[in-house]
Amino acid sequence: MHTVERPGNEPQELARLRQNRTDDFGSLNHSLDRVFGGVCAYCEREPLWRAPEDGLGAQDSDLTDEEGVLFTCDHFRPRHLFPDLIYDWNNLVYACQACNGVKGGQWPGDADEADSYIDPCAEPSSGVDPNAVFQYRLDTGEIEVRAGVTGVTRANAQQTIDDLALNCFTTQREAILRDVKVRRVHLPTYRHQRAKRVAETLDNVAAITPHLLPVMVSSVVSPRARFSSICRQQVEQTGYGRYLI
Repeated sequence: MHTVERPGNEPQELARLRQNRTDDFGSLNHSLDRVFGGVCAYCEREPLWRAPEDGLGAQDSDLTDEEGVLFTCDHFRPRHLFPDLIYDWNNLVYACQACNGVKGGQWPGDADEADSYIDPCAEPSSGVDPNAVFQYRLDTGEIEVRAGVTGVTRANAQQTIDDLALNCFTTQREAILRDVKVRRVHLPTYRHQRAKRVAETLDNVAAITPHLLPVMVSSVVSPRARFSSICRQQVEQTGYGRYLI
């Protein structure tokens, strides 16, 4: 989960939905895709494929054992608890079908602002954005709360991990047996594999074409790259951290 900078101006399509009081939030996918860099705001996966009408084409993914992952418009604060935010641009998040399904209508507390999931679009200056509160175990790929985070923020961060199943190891077979239609499949494992491949690739580039290192580092930590948060942490803990902007 990484911090996303959301532009302040809402898309015209959202104004139309608000005016007509309709819930065709799928029509916002183009706008949300651009803002969130084409990756899920929560798990940082790319979609396995997008519907042809999206006009965005198929994309590759590590998660080849899933039939397909569509992207959806998630209401960060659930509609049934925050009806005034149904058409609020700042409450809409680009999420894969799995994350949206797992999160569902859950919310810490009872619409109390002190209790909140970690907002992927929180301002970095707030100190409660994902980059400030989360870190990863590079040996396992598990997401965890940073050691220096305390109090309500720590509790909110841990509940975000637990309720959104960001460390789920559910296998496909177990999901089928449990009749889980929207599932998680070894997220930490795929994060770990991605970070490991990034480290190996950078070592190869350093040995053969070191002048390309700044470009390579920039691409793997870009918010548009899958699992960019753990990749950034991997880069920070190596000598390649000097190429980070």
